[in-house]
Amino acid sequence: MSDSTKAAQSVSDAVLTQVEFYLSNSNLPFDKFLFNLWAASYHDPAAIIANTPAPEGSQKHPQSPHNAFHLGWLPLEKLASFKRMQPYLEAPPAGLGSVDAIADVVKQSNLVEVHKFGQEGETGAGWYVRRKTNLSKPEDAMQRSVYVKGFPATEKNGETDEERKEIKAKEDELQKRLESWARDLNVGKVLSVRMRREDRPGVDGKPPIKGKGKFKGSIFMEFAEKESVDKFLALDPKPTFDGDALELKTKLDYVEEKRKIYAPDSAPITGASKDSVPKNPYSKSAKPFNAWAERLVGEDGFPIKPSAVAAARANGKKRGAEDENEAEEREIMYDGVRFKARRTGGKDGKVEIVDEESVGKGEGGWATGKVFRFTIAKKDGSTSTDSKEDGEKFDFVSLKKRLEPIAKPAFVSLAEDRPIAPLPAGASGDKDSTMKEAAPKSEFPTRLNAPPEIKSSADVKKDDAPEASTSSASGSGAQQYPARGQASFKEVVTDETFDKLKSEVGEIDGRKVEWVRVSEADERAHQLSRARYHAEQAFSGERGGPGGRGGRGGRGGGRGGRGGRGGGGGRGGHNKRPRRD
Repeated sequence: MSDSTKAAQSVSDAVLTQVEFYLSNSNLPFDKFLFNLWAASYHDPAAIIANTPAPEGSQKHPQSPHNAFHLGWLPLEKLASFKRMQPYLEAPPAGLGSVDAIADVVKQSNLVEVHKFGQEGETGAGWYVRRKTNLSKPEDAMQRSVYVKGFPATEKNGETDEERKEIKAKEDELQKRLESWARDLNVGKVLSVRMRREDRPGVDGKPPIKGKGKFKGSIFMEFAEKESVDKFLALDPKPTFDGDALELKTKLDYVEEKRKIYAPDSAPITGASKDSVPKNPYSKSAKPFNAWAERLVGEDGFPIKPSAVAAARANGKKRGAEDENEAEEREIMYDGVRFKARRTGGKDGKVEIVDEESVGKGEGGWATGKVFRFTIAKKDGSTSTDSKEDGEKFDFVSLKKRLEPIAKPAFVSLAEDRPIAPLPAGASGDKDSTMKEAAPKSEFPTRLNAPPEIKSSADVKKDDAPEASTSSASGSGAQQYPARGQASFKEVVTDETFDKLKSEVGEIDGRKVEWVRVSEADERAHQLSRARYHAEQAFSGERGGPGGRGGRGGRGGGRGGRGGRGGGGGRGGHNKRPRRD
């Protein structure tokens, strides 16, 4: 086998392993974002799927109003947008080049299956992936896992954004090497390789964040079969990494050793029994997500209907939340990320995002590389703001059409001097909202064009009202130059695509255009400000707003963030439907 063939096979193996891991018993019930997406697909599948005729012989599922063929499908494009998968969208040999190529690789799986729904151009059309078997408890995960120490540890936490970015890039590359090393052991299928981390020091007097610091130099590795653990420990010669010897032991032995040191009076650890609730193996937070522990999935592996879970929780909280001394929490969805917002002080109280520092980070979080700034020069090519010149009206529609063949834009706007997170004036009925005061400022408008969404079968029935018009976005009258603007795209823009964008959209109406990426900090600030806006919207309907009944996210609205339901707007309400950017 040639080196190029080996490299291509290695990439394919990595892609298949990652997709299978996302939907595995070891990850899915402990990944809040993916689990919620998966659970919804069983009770309210995408319209493009529900409208596809089921194969002959496929029956209606006894626990769902839909045919079994229509259940459990997740958009492969969504999984491909995760940070761990993004490199595989690069052109060969570094990646596979496209979602179509990823789908071809996933077809080889014994654990998951793929199917292409719809035709090109239809809303929601594309590749979807699902498990081949019911979800089940990872009963013997401890017995199927090993502890390995001796890998190159991270020497220090970065002190600046640039240092932290460099460290993260090195650790991401090391993660790939560790996974490749694990596969090359040839002792059995590897389900996961988890880099163990120290606690990250707290800032401004806050406590340390568990398991979010620098890499310790050791890993937990989970195999699909217990026999693989025995084969791994019996390897002769013993495995090494970059020529360095490694310390090997079962995870059970490692955990028991630590128990004897730190809790010698406690009962010995023997591993989970068959009927016990498995613990979340990936989070050290005080309340890690666990679908089994929260009873979000039945013993048969079928997810409980999300609306039933939400209703039960809402009924228990509603009365107490009216008390000004009690807090009310709601789940919000913005740009594919679910998070909780909390209101204290009653109907007109303070709204804040729960655990804001961690929202949108990690696997399934907000991807970076979607937001850009641009400057349109004066006719002489100058971008100096010492003097301005009047020129033609800026044509948003024309620019978006030029961008679409390169990278699909989510919004394009020129700079304005107004806040990005607060509600538009009068929308909340609360002029002194604490959320408004805390929101970071931006010169770009709050109401921006929406990203694409895959509508569910229920949404198609509900969403018979037309979208709010965006024709006014083009503005009117003369525009002063140089003009600064911002553009956001629906997917991450690679360096190669960015170079193409700068080359093909380097001028507008004879004026030079300069494009730059925004910093990660600026992009995160933008995402958080929009998340705060959606959090404020989720509670705004109870502040006297005339909106209709919302779904997840509360009263006062129809559809909110992508894939969920937020406050403020929708059918039956008088507010306009909120934008999702």
